Amino acid sequence: MLILAKAVLALMIGFILSAIFGLVIIPQLKKIKVKQNISVFLKREHGGKQGIPTIGGLIFIIPTIITVMFLVYTNKIEFSLNLGIVLITFVLYGILGFIDDYISIRKGNNIGLSELQKLIGQILIAVIFYFLFIKAGNPTDLTITLFNFNIHFGYTYPLFVLLVLVATTNAVNLTDGLDGLSG
Repeated sequence: MLILAKAVLALMIGFILSAIFGLVIIPQLKKIKVKQNISVFLKREHGGKQGIPTIGGLIFIIPTIITVMFLVYTNKIEFSLNLGIVLITFVLYGILGFIDDYISIRKGNNIGLSELQKLIGQILIAVIFYFLFIKAGNPTDLTITLFNFNIHFGYTYPLFVLLVLVATTNAVNLTDGLDGLSG
């Protein structure tokens, strides 16, 4: 099967599973009162989100793992060490988000982990990713084949990994729950 077709198949299955999983889990989260509390500083912009179930990352994480397992089981994709590393990183970031949401729910406000605690957690996960990635024998080059462009990072590769993982994780995370919407 062509790589693009495999990617589209994975996206379609993941989207459909996420939509179905969302229809099932959101009422359950409402039932057990797992709700979003909005910061007083953002009431005007995001006040409508007050009471909406939180821990929405489950809607994306669980179906993604199920999709990957299904595609590997049906031999549509091949399980590789790199896929395992990406899944481990994905799950670790999900666990960090779950801990943040869980603390918010327990406190009854929108203050879970502090920004410093989140940043330290994100950096630790990025470091774990880097060591697993290098241990798997992957190159420290950035190659964009479309433009015949190659950068050899060498010893600066950990900084590049750290920048990419932490920056993309925080792109909307610090904006009071919009990370789930972007997911």
